[in-house]
Amino acid sequence: MLHQMAKHYGNPPSSLIGIQTGTWVAFQFDRTVASYGFFVEAKLSERDDKHKPKHTLDEILVNMNPANGGRISMIEQAFNAGGNVDV
Repeated sequence: MLHQMAKHYGNPPSSLIGIQTGTWVAFQFDRTVASYGFFVEAKLSERDDKHKPKHTLDEILVNMNPANGGRISMIEQAFNAGGNVDV
């Protein structure tokens, strides 16, 4: 995941995919990736009464997919809000 790569390399997610740093698009993209990443990490850290994971990564991603009745991804929301974004 992009969130994990950014944390590992110590660079903002936008720089890893070539968005010009210091721009509004880069800021919004970085914020969106961080929010989404923290959400997924929190879900993955949830445990049941027997200390077994409550969720799998596949389950989290499938449940967020609009095709499966989930909500649109945060990254799609960010780019839809900005209209056509030239990266």
